[in-house]
Amino acid sequence: MKFILSRVNRWWADLPLRWKGATVLLIPVTALICGFASVYLVGLKADDAETQVAQIAAVRYHVRSVFTSILDAETSVRGFVISRDAHFLDRYKVALQNFPRSIRELTNLAANNSQRSARVNEIKTLAHARLDLLSAVVSQVAVNDDAKSRDRESQLIVIGERLMAELRPKITAMDDEEAQLQEIRSRALQSDRELSTNVIGLSAIIGVLGGVAGMVLFSHGIVRRVKHIQINAERLAKESPVEAIAERRDEIGELGRRLLEASNLLRRKQQALRESESRLQAVLDNAPSVMYVKDLDGKFVLVNRAFASLLERPAEEILGKTGHDIYPPENADAFAANDRAALEAGRPVQSEETLQREDGTHTFISSKFPLLDSNGKPRALGGISTDITERARNSAALALAKAEAERASQAKSEFLSRMSHELRTPLHAILGFAQLLQKEVKPKGDCECVEHILRSGYRLLTLVNKLLDIPRIEAGEVGNAIDSMDVEEVLQPERAFRHVGPELAVLAG
Repeated sequence: MKFILSRVNRWWADLPLRWKGATVLLIPVTALICGFASVYLVGLKADDAETQVAQIAAVRYHVRSVFTSILDAETSVRGFVISRDAHFLDRYKVALQNFPRSIRELTNLAANNSQRSARVNEIKTLAHARLDLLSAVVSQVAVNDDAKSRDRESQLIVIGERLMAELRPKITAMDDEEAQLQEIRSRALQSDRELSTNVIGLSAIIGVLGGVAGMVLFSHGIVRRVKHIQINAERLAKESPVEAIAERRDEIGELGRRLLEASNLLRRKQQALRESESRLQAVLDNAPSVMYVKDLDGKFVLVNRAFASLLERPAEEILGKTGHDIYPPENADAFAANDRAALEAGRPVQSEETLQREDGTHTFISSKFPLLDSNGKPRALGGISTDITERARNSAALALAKAEAERASQAKSEFLSRMSHELRTPLHAILGFAQLLQKEVKPKGDCECVEHILRSGYRLLTLVNKLLDIPRIEAGEVGNAIDSMDVEEVLQPERAFRHVGPELAVLAG
């Protein structure tokens, strides 16, 4: 028995939902139809019994009506015979009118019952014979009223009495038999009515039990498992592991399996997402730049270690807050304006931002960009800020050094400009007198000495001119010119004065 129940339970659990629904609906509907059919059949039986009871009552009524008509006719004729008054014949005439109708109805009611039909024929024969005698008596009295006629009347009356004596027991017997049959039929009708009531009650009970059975099957096969799936769905929404459900092959079982597969897939996706987030966070935390993500309300949803270090706060204290919660008001307003500009532009926007900290003002190059959803609408704002404070400070120092160098260069140019006259004037005088001396001296040795003076003077003049051309070269007005020179002569100028006296050679050295 346990094995059979287990197999039935397994069969019911694997049954598709449409057949389960049909079964759940079919049980109470079948019980209701069976109840209605039972009530209908019992009702037909009760109606048949009631029809039979009514037919028996009608038979008894018409039998009595026939007997009453004969008695009324006999009484009326007796009064007429005794009184010779025609008014007594009124009831006789009414009886003659009612008798055929009663006989006809009685004959029709007995047509389906041979025994009843035979009794009715006997009664009908005797009744007609009795009425015929009464008719003969009325005719006899109406025609003759002598002693002979009276004798004839007496004979007819005696014959009629014998007919009545024979008719009365038959009518009484038929009435008693019909009364017994009516009692039997009435008891049967009462029994059928009680049976109909019982069947109605039983049908109601069966219908209720069928509904309860359907509800139990529905609850056991569908509602309980759907509730289990609902609980699993809630657990899945909370990212909790779902509970395993019994293996079934219907739609609910398939849904449970799909939900379990979705849970496993979601768990793997969550694991992969956590690993990806961990890698991303590791990359962000090891990046030197400040990186962050804000939602559309300006709240931070992601920050890196550089951000937390800059603000000297744990990342947990930054997440969920806006810039006005963690920045000075003037900086927060500027940052918010740049955020709006990036969101409105729908593309990355770069700007220079400053932040006042305890160690001074920090300067950042910030790139802010919207993060778009699948419809191309911004759903968050990302930002990357690079601290260029040292670079800015170095740039300022370089600008100051450049200004100092330019001032030194200007001073040098002014110095060279002032020295140009002071250097060239004595050189021109030396060269002029050397040229005059060259024309005056005759000995060969003296000429060579003068030539050395002139050559050295011209070279010195060339060097002075080149030195004075340095500002013009720096300004890009002229290019550099490369000339050949005697290095040994420059390094040992005393060779040029080997023919002069020791005093001049010492002076040249």
